[in-house]
Amino acid sequence: MYYLGIIILSLVVVQLLVFGYEQVSRVRRKNHIFELEKALLKKKIDNIIVQNTKTNDSEWAWSGWRKFKIKSIASENPHIKSFYLVPHDGKKLPRFFPGQYLTFRLKIPGISKPVVRCYSLSDSGEKREYYRVTVRKQLSPESVPEATDGISSCYFHQALEEGDILDVKAPTGKFWLDMTEKTPLVLVAGGVGVTPMLSMINTLDRMGSKRDVWLFYGVKSVEQLIMSEHLKQMSIKHNNFHLHYFFSAPGALGVRAPGSENHGHISCESIFQLGAPIAADFYICGPGAMMDSMVSGLHQQGVSEARIHFESFGPAGIKRGVAKPEVLPEKEETTIPVTFSLSDKTILWSSASGTLLEAAEAAGIQIESGCRAGSCGTCLTAVIEGEIGYIEDPDSDVEKGSCLTCIAVPKSKLRLNA
Repeated sequence: MYYLGIIILSLVVVQLLVFGYEQVSRVRRKNHIFELEKALLKKKIDNIIVQNTKTNDSEWAWSGWRKFKIKSIASENPHIKSFYLVPHDGKKLPRFFPGQYLTFRLKIPGISKPVVRCYSLSDSGEKREYYRVTVRKQLSPESVPEATDGISSCYFHQALEEGDILDVKAPTGKFWLDMTEKTPLVLVAGGVGVTPMLSMINTLDRMGSKRDVWLFYGVKSVEQLIMSEHLKQMSIKHNNFHLHYFFSAPGALGVRAPGSENHGHISCESIFQLGAPIAADFYICGPGAMMDSMVSGLHQQGVSEARIHFESFGPAGIKRGVAKPEVLPEKEETTIPVTFSLSDKTILWSSASGTLLEAAEAAGIQIESGCRAGSCGTCLTAVIEGEIGYIEDPDSDVEKGSCLTCIAVPKSKLRLNA
């Protein structure tokens, strides 16, 4: 009987060891497959980069301005149009990173200087036939009678036609999706801020990615959605694509249109209630108030800074002081005199003032700007005296003795030619 017990115990131990070995082997196989898939995807992207940098007819990017022709224009809703652009020289288009934007130099009648503006690319970075930008006509709010409609967006909507030629800089911007990652992806878009998200979603689809994606898309009403049928088809095609709309306006007589299942504005609490995983990469684009709320909410939830990405153009952007804090004063109450010589104004700058561009605007000083992200060079201003620091790295070298005010802060008493 004693020996029988030993034999039974030995058999149990052997079975447990076999079971444990099988589990470990299964995990190792799964991890191995994951690494192979990641390596394959990275190799595919590396091959794309090599192809674009070595061939004569297609470069990764061009320098300066390039002529593009408007191939076609599509109306997405009464206030938003998509513009399909092709190179005027007929050469192939380089790929771009999903989430990047184009910079336009617009020669608008009645305005002496060219107007520089940036618009996000809204289609796959893998498409070679055209570039697409989707532009919202910026109307002045009725509550501010002295305000004017957006100069560039009205020019796109009211003046441009198929066949017109535009000056365009190569795709750029730091708000882009790393296609080699496998982490879940949470996209939060407000209004026309969905355009870079469309580029990300379409690129993931075109490259056959299996990444889990959540899109939270907020507008005032159902009528303001853009490409909703396309997004619906994507959610049907991919089980790993989760689509949720938010509608902030109550609708006529307080009755919401069919399909407006999520009422109010997007919030951190609401996206997590709808299944967004906290261990994800978060990409946010929309009005400044929405992005402020989302970024601060994600911080409170413990999401690391490295996994929170945001993008905006225009004065509505959120403060970028979280980047490169070493260039900011050690004490928040520290003030630095900044003189704008052409405007004959001096301000006391503090860390709460934001960038030099934001500080100038708050003081009523006009400095031309475009991307507000250190890419287009429109806000380049001569530094007469003093030293500046950058809260983000500029996309290209800045000429000596000048600074990009949209990402610059003073490090000492400063005098600018503005």
